[in-house]
Amino acid sequence: MTSLRRVCSHILSNPEAADSLKSIAERFSVNSTYLSNQFKQKTGIGFNDYLTRVKIARAKYHLEYTDCNIGDVCDILGFADHDYFNRLFKKHTGNTLISYRNSLWEQKANGPLTPGPAISFTR
Repeated sequence: MTSLRRVCSHILSNPEAADSLKSIAERFSVNSTYLSNQFKQKTGIGFNDYLTRVKIARAKYHLEYTDCNIGDVCDILGFADHDYFNRLFKKHTGNTLISYRNSLWEQKANGPLTPGPAISFTR
């Protein structure tokens, strides 16, 4: 289904703008029930699960590569209820938003474990 590929591409490119099955169906001029059924049939996961996974991935990106605060990340991704998104994030990643960011900072502070320069003791 070509339109399903366009839908997925749109969501991946603009997860901030994708807020519901209904809005996506309207954008692509398809029936929401049809889109939902085709999505599950072709991808093996439901539309809302896919959208959530994409938004979680985008949140991880913002937490790692931007200095956006946690509230801004939630707002950017369209979650007015920050506590809800924090619970959703924890359900999918095992970490809260702040613990995920803190673990990234700790990893960066510790740096990669690489051997130091070779030392020669020959005269």
